[in-house]
Amino acid sequence: LAFTPHTERFRQKHQLLKNELNAASFSKYRPLHEKESQSLIKKLLAAPDELVGCVRQCVYIIITD
Repeated sequence: LAFTPHTERFRQKHQLLKNELNAASFSKYRPLHEKESQSLIKKLLAAPDELVGCVRQCVYIIITD
């Protein structure tokens, strides 16, 4: 970040990250994290050899939701 040009686009992205990645905003994501954590555990218990695929799917759902 130190060498990134501070353009308007950079400032917008920085503000978005600052607003979304703070302690207060995490509470709105908690239900999704709990739901997907439970789903991940169930999938891993059913198919322990599919660890990488299960984790990728869980992360994808959390990021895109």
